[in-house]
Amino acid sequence: MCKGLLKKVPHRHFIFSIPKILRRYFLYDRKLLAKLSRCAWESLKVFLQEAVPEKNPIPGAAIAVQTFGDYLGFNPHCHILVTDGCFYGNKGMFRVAPPLELKKLEAIFRHKVFRMLLNRGKITKEMIAMLSSWQHSGFQVFCGNRISPKDNAAMENLARYIIRASFSQERMRYLEKEGMVVYKAKACSGRRSGDGKNQKTFPALEWLAAMPAPYLIRGARIFPTAASRWCTTTAITATSSVENEKKSERTMSSLPFLNRWRTIKLFGKTGRG
Repeated sequence: MCKGLLKKVPHRHFIFSIPKILRRYFLYDRKLLAKLSRCAWESLKVFLQEAVPEKNPIPGAAIAVQTFGDYLGFNPHCHILVTDGCFYGNKGMFRVAPPLELKKLEAIFRHKVFRMLLNRGKITKEMIAMLSSWQHSGFQVFCGNRISPKDNAAMENLARYIIRASFSQERMRYLEKEGMVVYKAKACSGRRSGDGKNQKTFPALEWLAAMPAPYLIRGARIFPTAASRWCTTTAITATSSVENEKKSERTMSSLPFLNRWRTIKLFGKTGRG
């Protein structure tokens, strides 16, 4: 990404988040994730274009939609690595944008998400009015510090971060006797689970089911290798509708997934996850 995509100009990292009450619509209709990405990009694009006093300014960006939180809970949000300004003119000149007012950017993003969900019949005008009356709407826009075009290490680390896997093997610990998995939160101040701790314990089978959950489409199933007390996931079968209301199944090897971490043998009952 850093060598073949990003130009040698200043960049910033933006994160666009939505309230918990709206996340369920994206969980059961994954096509909305592309719409969410469009809402975030259009909001940021308009803001940058208005901030740069040039004719036909154009910003550049790379967008990644993530659907997981720190403990693999479903949390759709957008990471945007964007130029800190706009290109303009026939020669590709670049002008840095002044600092953005995030509250105004958040308001534009909130309006676009509301309109998108309303047009698709997911929410009502009454729900929009209720959410708009909240002191803290749940929408949030984060803006990172400016990254210099000469700081290749910072750019590379950020690019890796926004396309990272949903979990880190280094923060995961398997308790074989108990059949439990302990997962630590990221090393960030104030990062805590619902019980106020910086780690969370999962039954091993629930953890195994949670890992691919952010990526699976509705109807996906995970099969163990055999009806045994010890099992290892070897394939993921996704079921989807095709023409004439018929269903099509596709089984994909889980080797690419399992290569990310050591195979964990689970003690307990097996069955479809």
